[in-house]
Amino acid sequence: MVSITSLRQLTVYNCSVDISFPSEGFPANLTSLAISNAPKIYRSLVEWGLNRLTSLQTLCIGGGGCSNVVSLPEEGIGMMLPPSLTRIILSEFKNLESMFSEGFQDLASLQGLDISDCLKLTTL
Repeated sequence: MVSITSLRQLTVYNCSVDISFPSEGFPANLTSLAISNAPKIYRSLVEWGLNRLTSLQTLCIGGGGCSNVVSLPEEGIGMMLPPSLTRIILSEFKNLESMFSEGFQDLASLQGLDISDCLKLTTL
């Protein structure tokens, strides 16, 4: 997957729980990444590290199937969001309670943050 150097946008919706990405991660040249109802791909993304996507401008994550996620970025794993992000869209994380501030600390370019259907979210 990382050898696909021209890929700029990747959208993955409603994928089987068995599909995953290789351990080397997503192509670093991505400018837009959208994942929804694909819990294993979400887990791969978290483990690999979003901060490696140094060109990423738009991140859209739908939490369908990710009922164990209570904070974003997930607290305790040291995950940072890439500073290149200009828009973040989060939806359908049914147990999301907080946005972990350390993961958002380097987002000087962020222009839009959309959150929907995260009914337990109490801390931004």
